[in-house]
This record gives sequence, structure tokens and C-alpha cells, in this order.
Amino acid sequence: NWKYVMGQVGSDAEGQLMPQLFMLADRFGMSLSNKKSALIDSFAYFTETFDRAVETLVRYERSNNKKQHHRQIHALSELSKMQKDFTKVAAAMGDYIEKADMIGNYVEAQQNELTHSEQALLSEWKYWIREIKIKAGEWVELFLDYDLQNCTIWLEKDRRSIPGSVKVIKRTLDGVVATRRFKERFQQESTGIVWTSGTMTIQDNERYIPDQLGLSSTVPLLHFEAPAHFYEGAEVFIVEDMPDIQQVSQSDYIEAVTDAVIRTVMATGGKLFILFTSQDMLRKTYDLIVESEQLEEYALFAQGITSGSRMRLLKSFRQFEHAVLFGTSSFWEGVDVPGDALSAVIVVRLPFSSPEEPIFIAKSEKLAAQGLNPFMEYALPEAVMRMRQGFGRLIRASSDRGAFIILDRRIDTKSYGKQFLESLPDVPVKKVTLEKMVNQLENCYNRSE
Repeated sequence: NWKYVMGQVGSDAEGQLMPQLFMLADRFGMSLSNKKSALIDSFAYFTETFDRAVETLVRYERSNNKKQHHRQIHALSELSKMQKDFTKVAAAMGDYIEKADMIGNYVEAQQNELTHSEQALLSEWKYWIREIKIKAGEWVELFLDYDLQNCTIWLEKDRRSIPGSVKVIKRTLDGVVATRRFKERFQQESTGIVWTSGTMTIQDNERYIPDQLGLSSTVPLLHFEAPAHFYEGAEVFIVEDMPDIQQVSQSDYIEAVTDAVIRTVMATGGKLFILFTSQDMLRKTYDLIVESEQLEEYALFAQGITSGSRMRLLKSFRQFEHAVLFGTSSFWEGVDVPGDALSAVIVVRLPFSSPEEPIFIAKSEKLAAQGLNPFMEYALPEAVMRMRQGFGRLIRASSDRGAFIILDRRIDTKSYGKQFLESLPDVPVKKVTLEKMVNQLENCYNRSE
């Protein structure tokens, strides 16, 4: 993204924006040759410092990193020695923006003399300089102006596709500051704010979301339950003969998941969501299914594998009668597939965040410093809420029906499992073997057809 924006204003090749702008200045008799040279030199230095900083990010390796995973994650605090490089990029950007603005202002002074096409050229130049300014703000916010009391910043890259995979991500640890600022904007105009969501409360921890938003404990919560018949078409299956995810290797568990997915897809005729918490597990399961050739008659769409955005994948899924969609975190929420377009949702494992994720580490450390239990106060409520979101993909109207299938036996064997089940609507929960579940699904969908 950075290089694309820079390419719009930095090229001095014939027909590009910059030479056209200087040709326009020449038409009005402006002698800007010195300013042109200064602008080109400024852009060259900006590019040089930017490339050097990014190259350092690309090449960075933790000295004690013995694990050679494809996906690498580094906290930005590890790169403190790079502060000078980051500062140089910001200064170079500022110098270039100042000079580019000056050139645009010289030409804009002749606004009344410009033709429509020349005005369009000037507008395009100013547009891309504005984009550079936005990028400059992003650079400062990420690398030079962050408050680690309330946010965490990390670097991600995939060793198989460097430098294209390099991302720097900044996340706030909670929404308290943003919520307070939002409330302050309306304090003089209104007496209250209403927040609405289907997952605002969690069983035995109903103030989890309000606490995350920094709302006072005196703010009342009102519950509006769905009509009793709303979820009549839903049922939950816990597959009790799946291997224990904590007792077997990942490859063995993925083989079991692959078998369960294939048999469930065949029983229902497709129209399934398979929800993962890890892109790595999604990819390995998808690859095994493709290699098995048992679902060749089905349209398979996999997030991170099939090209296209989330909405593009969703649109493709809806277009095929016999389709299966493999999704990770973003498909657990905010996806609407009403009616017969979705017949079942399979949860591969309970949706706990990976303990290696930077945002998880940062939040856990913050809670531990406050004397709180990170698992009970953060990891578990977040996972329970995500499970509710996942269930919400299945039933979008009272006429919908479908099966919510949980392959992770921890929901039945661990003490915290009941919190997941209690968070779901009041629907039948069946603990069955994979074979029995498949038979029930076959009978159900064959009968409906």
C-alpha cells in the first residue's frame, strides 16, 4: 500500500503526474527547475529511508528464536534500536510533503487560468499528496507516538512471502478511552446512550462488555430475550468420540477433524460453515480434504486460500447449492446467511485466542499486574462470547433450522465447558458419536428433501 501511494507521486517518467505538473507550471512561465530538482531529491531520500527501515523490519530475527515457524510475530518494543530509522523516515516524509505542497500551491494560484483537464490534473496531485499525509500520520502513530499503557503494537510476517506479507498492527487493549471520548462528545446534547448487541452479556459475567467499554457499574442492563420459539429449528451436537485435543498431536487431531467434516458434509449435502481459530489448522484441514478427493462434487471456499475478500467468499458460498466455507476469526461474527443457505456450523475447537498472540499477551500482562486472573477475566469470557457469535451465524430468523456441531470435547470434559453451553440459547444439546450424529443428520436432511 505504501509503495503504491508513493509510486503515484514519485515517478518522473513521461506522462506521470509530476512531470505533467511541472509542464503545467512552465506554461505559466514559472521557473521551477530548482524546486523540481529539490522535490526529486527529497523524494529519493524519502524512498531511501523508507526502504532501509522496511528492510530492517523484514530482516529482523529474534536472537533466541529457535522455532522456525513460517509465521513470525515480534513485539515492536523488540525493535527499539530502530527508533532513529523510524524518525528519519518521518522527517523525510515531512520534508517531501512540504515541497510537494508548495509546488501544488504555485500551480493552484493560477486556478482561474486552468482548463478543466488541467484542474483535474492539479486535483489528482493534491489527492495523492493528501494520501501521503495520511500515511505519514499512520507512520508516526505506529512507530513514534504510541502509549503502551493502553495499546500493543507488533510486527507480523510470513517467511514464505517476504516482503509482501509484512504487516505492523496496532491494537488498543480495551475500549475505555475511545468510549469515554465518544461519550464526552454527546454529554451536552443527550441524557444517555443506548448500546445494542446480541452478545452484550455473558452468563455469570453479564458486565463483561460494559466493563471493557469503561461504563459505570451503575448503568443498568436490560435483557430482551428472543421469543421462545425462535430457536426451535436449532440443535447442538457434541461429538463425544473425537480425540482429546490436548492429548493428541495436532496432525492426529486434524485427521479426525477432516474425517468429521467430510462425513458431515456428505450427510447434509453441503451448506456448511467450518469455523477455525487458526489459519494453520484451517489450511492443513482443507489440504487433507482436497487430497482425499471425497468432496470433489462440492464447492469449497477457504479463507486465506481461496482468493477474494470475506464478502467475496460469502457471495460465492451463497451462489452454490452444495458449498462449504472454511473460515477463521472474522467468520465467527458479522456474517449473515439466512434461510436454507446454511444448514450447519462446525466448531473445530473452542474459540480461545492463541496465547502467543501479541494482543492476548499484552492484555494478560495488564490483568495480572492488577492482581486478576487473565484466564477467568479475559480468555474465557472472550471465548464464550465468540462461541455465541458463532452460534448466531446459524439461526437468523425463527424459520431457520440447522445443527451447531462442536468437535472439541473440552466443552464436556472441562469445568469451564458449562459456561459455553449456558451461553447458548435454550436448544437441545446431544452428546453423540460421530456415526450417530451423521445418521441423524442424514435422516433429517433426506426427510426434508
